[in-house]
Amino acid sequence: MRARSKALGLTDAEVAERLGLSQPRYARYVSDSREPDFVTLLRICGALDISPNELLMGGEPTRVTDPDIDRAVVALMGMDSQLRQVVVSMVLTAQKQATKQKKALS
Repeated sequence: MRARSKALGLTDAEVAERLGLSQPRYARYVSDSREPDFVTLLRICGALDISPNELLMGGEPTRVTDPDIDRAVVALMGMDSQLRQVVVSMVLTAQKQATKQKKALS
C-alpha cells in the first residue's frame, strides 16, 4: 500500500484522511499488523486507485480471467459480512504464507 500511495504522491496520513480512518489504524494496515475487513479493503483500493487483486498480489496489475475466481467473488458478495470476513482472512493468511514460502525458497 505504501508503494502505491507513494506512486500517487500521497502520504499515509493523506490516505488515512481520504478513508476517514485514524492514521495509527491505517498504519497498522500498511504494516500488516492488522487486516482490514472486506469493505475497508475495497475503500482502500478505491482511495489508492488499485484493484484488490493488484493490492493483494503485489507487483504489476494482472488480469484474472479464471472462472473459479469469478465464482469465488460472486460467492463472497453473497455472504453476510461476518462470514465474508472469515473467508477473506483465510485467503489473505494463505497468500501471506505462500509469499513467505516463496521468499524462503529464493
